[in-house]
Amino acid sequence: MSIEREGPASIEVAADAPEQFVRVASELAMDVERLLKLRREMRDRLHASVLLNHRAFAVRLERAFGEMAAERERRSTPVTGL
Repeated sequence: MSIEREGPASIEVAADAPEQFVRVASELAMDVERLLKLRREMRDRLHASVLLNHRAFAVRLERAFGEMAAERERRSTPVTGL
């Protein structure tokens, strides 16, 4: 099943199986106008995406490390008085 998602950081087309990928890619290759539009917009989409938002990425990574450290602490703290 192919999907299309909207938004600056979106991917235009995705598939969840190899056969679907081939079908979707073939359809895109035959739609020259759509392909040209994707190529024209690709760099702007990338720059607008979270992939290049380094500050937000660092904040999320820091939060994830904190959550992992807290989980490790919970698991390694012995329970006394049982």
